[in-house]
Amino acid sequence: MIARHGRPVAVVGSGTLAYYDSLMSGLVPVKVTEVRTAGDGSVMAGCGAASVAFQVTAKRGGWHAGDRHTASGASVIPRSHVRGLRSMSGPRIASDYRWE
Repeated sequence: MIARHGRPVAVVGSGTLAYYDSLMSGLVPVKVTEVRTAGDGSVMAGCGAASVAFQVTAKRGGWHAGDRHTASGASVIPRSHVRGLRSMSGPRIASDYRWE
């Protein structure tokens, strides 16, 4: 754990089970295969943004199990940081993580 603004931040990396936040298919289950650029989970682009390679673990919409992709670390959320996945109001995502 490291700290950001006095609060602990989880450090996550390769092998982490996560969700890819896709536009049309919702949260797609994935496994992180490589952290290409380290960075905070809350940074979408630019300085401090992470780049994460992942493999899809289950079919969701147009996403097929076994497919490999790369995305921003802000779009790949560790499963432990997603709350209320089946909630009527939708999931809550805690951005207190860092890809390394």
